[in-house]
Amino acid sequence: MTIKIKFVHFFAAALLFLALPVACFIGGMVRLPLAIAGNIVILASLVIATERVKERKEELEIPVAAIPVAILSAVFFVYFGGVGEFSWTTADHMYRSAILTDLVKYRWPVIYRSGIYTGNNAAFIYYSAYWSIASVLGKIFGLTFARIFLVLQTCIGVLLIILGMSFCNKRFSYCSIVMLIMFSGFDYIPLFIGDIFHLYDGSLEAWNVALNIHSDMFQMQNVFNQSVPLWLITTLLADERADKGSVGYLGALAFCYSPWAVFGMIPLALLRLFEGKKIKSILTFENFAPPALVLLLFTSYFTLGNSYTNCFTFRKYDSFGMYLLSYLGFIVFEVGIWIVLLIDFRKKTSKALLISVVLPLLLLTIYSYGGMSNDLMLRGATVPMFILTILSADKLTGLFATLRKERTVGLSGAGILFLYFISFITPIMLILASVVGSVNIYTTTGFDTNPDRFEIGSFGGLTPAKYEIYEDTIPVSYEYEDSFFFKYIARK
Repeated sequence: MTIKIKFVHFFAAALLFLALPVACFIGGMVRLPLAIAGNIVILASLVIATERVKERKEELEIPVAAIPVAILSAVFFVYFGGVGEFSWTTADHMYRSAILTDLVKYRWPVIYRSGIYTGNNAAFIYYSAYWSIASVLGKIFGLTFARIFLVLQTCIGVLLIILGMSFCNKRFSYCSIVMLIMFSGFDYIPLFIGDIFHLYDGSLEAWNVALNIHSDMFQMQNVFNQSVPLWLITTLLADERADKGSVGYLGALAFCYSPWAVFGMIPLALLRLFEGKKIKSILTFENFAPPALVLLLFTSYFTLGNSYTNCFTFRKYDSFGMYLLSYLGFIVFEVGIWIVLLIDFRKKTSKALLISVVLPLLLLTIYSYGGMSNDLMLRGATVPMFILTILSADKLTGLFATLRKERTVGLSGAGILFLYFISFITPIMLILASVVGSVNIYTTTGFDTNPDRFEIGSFGGLTPAKYEIYEDTIPVSYEYEDSFFFKYIARK
């Protein structure tokens, strides 16, 4: 037994998932006239774009038995990703939990008006749109409710991403679920080589310092607020039948969730805008009004806050030779093997997607912005690498179809499956860390492998001792009052 899902219904649900938090974010952050105008633009664009894609009649056929599998997989992915802080989490969740706490606790935009911030007022500065609906509900029903809602919201996002991957590949497959959770680079190979020759001294996914790209599981465990909406947006753009008229709208929504990720989606966006001959179809309200809106409202806001180290990437290495070695490792193990496995150079569409993957990744390697790693690279790679996630699911589906039909995949197919397994090692280790850590949290007293996920608690309630520890990483601005955003746009 199967059910059929129309593309237009998926498209409308995806835009609702993406647009409603942004509309809530705008409504809470900016002055009433701007909030009304902004929400009209965001929601009108949603309606217009959905009306236009009604012309697409394709449907996705899904086995009924796959529905509980997809739901349980989404819950597994989200729960062991630490969303809501109900399980073991990485240290990043000290900040994630504090963000939700302060959005619930304080009036928006959040201003810390006294305390340990050197006696000065400070404004909270972060692209926090993903938490906006959960935060509003938390103001009414409490922080625990907000955390539960955040888990539910993210599970819905994961299910929509699975549908989006399936529409991109023109078929539903359990491989889409597998690759969403398990996609990674081939980190184990350079780590194995590096251990023999003492070349690298880093963690599982940080073996190449400022050129590392993280697996889907790592992203869920650390930056779900950026990755989940950007993955969904990627499925809408990676589809070769993508709507030209809503590319700008998707870019505007992406900017609200993860400004750095927009850099990585530019080649794919341009590809979708200008492929084919119907150039007039890009002249739509959604392609121009939403980008202009979010740039006006939030560019000044997002550029406040702590200033990170920025430099040419090679300067983060002890020597230029080590940079070249790391760069070679990046080309081969993070990107190159997947491209060789997945891109069919005989197909025009594959060549186009190749440009959308390779071009941003090569450009993003030039300059570094962030701490010890490279935040510009990490977030900018979100869209290009998720294109590879979608293609890897399609490739794996084809291999299993061949196996069912011919009872063999041949030597080359076996080699490809082995490489898939090698890439799975990283997410498997991350999942094991979360599972074991979560078991320890709930079954053991006196021993907790989890970095205290509530260590910070609230950015506005830090003790002087904690402030001294986290001062350089707290997302605040002390000089916000004279900024364009707080002078002319911010809600009073």
